[in-house]
Amino acid sequence: MITATRVTKTYASPAGPVTVLQDLDLEVAAGESVAIVGPSGSGKTTLLNLIGALDRPTSGTLQVAGEDLGALDAAAAARFRNRHLGFVFQLHHLLPQCTVLENVLVPRLAGGWTEDAATTRARAEALLREVGLQDRLDHRPYQLSGGEQLRVAIARALINQPRVILADEPTGSLDPATGERIADLLLRQTAGKAALVVVTHNPGLARRLHRTCRLEQGRLVG
Repeated sequence: MITATRVTKTYASPAGPVTVLQDLDLEVAAGESVAIVGPSGSGKTTLLNLIGALDRPTSGTLQVAGEDLGALDAAAAARFRNRHLGFVFQLHHLLPQCTVLENVLVPRLAGGWTEDAATTRARAEALLREVGLQDRLDHRPYQLSGGEQLRVAIARALINQPRVILADEPTGSLDPATGERIADLLLRQTAGKAALVVVTHNPGLARRLHRTCRLEQGRLVG
């Protein structure tokens, strides 16, 4: 589902080029879950952004769900993200004017979906029940705690039944019991043949995934 081959990412800076990822290789199969660990600033989020077609490698090749991401223009990349990827960001990016339910349904606003609205709404409500927010459907983000906002973001990431799920610290602001519940939900998606890549500092979460890779000096080990 994900194949990164000799991927390098370099950024310009006033002091000169800064290489964050260097000749990085990664393969993740459908139905597999992988934890990416490493110190802050090691490039973990940069890697997620590349896999998620939010940025482009400086060199190397990156194929996700059968697409060569380097060959996609901006519009094609946006369509690809909407159809095939689910993101859980550290910053939740919820729309403040929308209710919890409406925020989960936002990814369905892009054209081309044929599913009827009632079926989509039922799936959104089911996801919100799974993350324990069935009593918050009509609340707005400012009425939620940070952990509740994260759970809305996780439900939103799953609404389109993505083939690849990318999660950046998905249990970072949750209590242990809720964190376990969220881990259960994400891992159930791999049983449906989705690939899951999680950036985490939580060793308990990492142990629950199929394997763990450590990002060191721009490369993955493990």
